[in-house]
Amino acid sequence: MNETEYAGFFAEFYDLLHANNIDIKVYPRLLKDYGKTVLELGAGTGRIAIPLAKAGYQVTALEYSADMIRVLEEKEYPKENLSIVQGDARTYSLLQRFDAILLTCNFINHFISSDDVLNILKNSARHLNVNGVIIIDCSIPETSFMYDSNGKEEIFDFKTSKGTIIKDYFTARYDLLNQKELDYIKLEEYDGTVLIRQAEANEELTYYYPREIRGLIREAGLKIVRESGALWDPDKDIAISEENGEMIFYCGL
Repeated sequence: MNETEYAGFFAEFYDLLHANNIDIKVYPRLLKDYGKTVLELGAGTGRIAIPLAKAGYQVTALEYSADMIRVLEEKEYPKENLSIVQGDARTYSLLQRFDAILLTCNFINHFISSDDVLNILKNSARHLNVNGVIIIDCSIPETSFMYDSNGKEEIFDFKTSKGTIIKDYFTARYDLLNQKELDYIKLEEYDGTVLIRQAEANEELTYYYPREIRGLIREAGLKIVRESGALWDPDKDIAISEENGEMIFYCGL
């Protein structure tokens, strides 16, 4: 896990980057059958945790990055429904069990070792209520896209609420043999034509295939209750496939 991955400017940019994700609308509805206490691992800026708290869930947001927590704490949220804890998903210890534990938005990909992911799952199992659920939400690796885009720079523009423009220069390099993604990211913020600030970061990710995740779930002593190939329609049984692009695992004790 890269400790500087979401530091400073990058922590502030996180919400813009994920502004169009549908998961913030799906999870409050998805969790209604599981209970009210929710733990989100890698909660970041509270993008998912805050909507859950506003929907009446009792949410604990676990986040490693102090800068991400700072952004979260600056937001408006129901403090009686949301607790913020700085900690490591591999080693956290809380005096509570939860009805639902969330590993959302490719969270496990930020851990370069499968042993790390296994420790996260084992630790989560220790914090899960008997009838609770652990939800793992990941993208399926698109091998053809990796071949086509390997080493090519992409540039994206984002408009902020202040009216400034953030240019995101992104280059991904893929090590297909070892299932690694090495990203170089440069952010530049402009007020008109004036460069206000900039930052650079290197990020290492590991991408996992469905068979690997299933194996890690079972090795952690959990059972797979349900699988789905689409988060956007959680009520339908949609198969995990390369075409659907997602893999969501619902796990229990």
